[in-house]
Amino acid sequence: MGFDIKVAVDGIAAVASQYYPFILAGLALLLLFGSNRVRDGIHKALTDNWQLTLLASTGIALSLASAYTTFDGLRNFTSAPLLSVFISFGIQGVMLIVAWLIGESFAVGMNQRTIWTRYYTPGSLYRAFAEHFALEHRRGICVFAPPPYLTWVRDRHPDTYRRLWRLDRRFGGWPLMRALGDHFLIVMRKR
Repeated sequence: MGFDIKVAVDGIAAVASQYYPFILAGLALLLLFGSNRVRDGIHKALTDNWQLTLLASTGIALSLASAYTTFDGLRNFTSAPLLSVFISFGIQGVMLIVAWLIGESFAVGMNQRTIWTRYYTPGSLYRAFAEHFALEHRRGICVFAPPPYLTWVRDRHPDTYRRLWRLDRRFGGWPLMRALGDHFLIVMRKR
């Protein structure tokens, strides 16, 4: 007799739907009496850029719901429930990321205003200059290492931080990896 994932997820959903007032009250107490960091983070997300927070939380909630229904359908066709879970959440993860990247436009909160920003990929930036420049080299930056604004990671975990940067330097120039970084370096030569 194995572990039935469907029964476990249905049980969790049943408990959550039956006791949702207590769960919401617990979350409210966590916000009121929890750590300042959690409270400040939620307050900042809801006041500085509430549209982006709403968009992200809605996207995640819909992806989770869709992954569950996809899992339920796949479970009927496979005899491996764990495989169904991986496939379902993998599909939904890819769809969530692609939906986020469509249009390559993002809302950035700055000085209590929303600024719509376009983030170029290395390929799209090079195409804009391809007529007059030849591509010499490109690499991803912060593929494994945390982005520069997360200075607390460097301060609290210096050994891990150094290891992540070592991975970044070693693999950041590999195909596919160079497009995954938070930033990129592209070197072009005038034709």
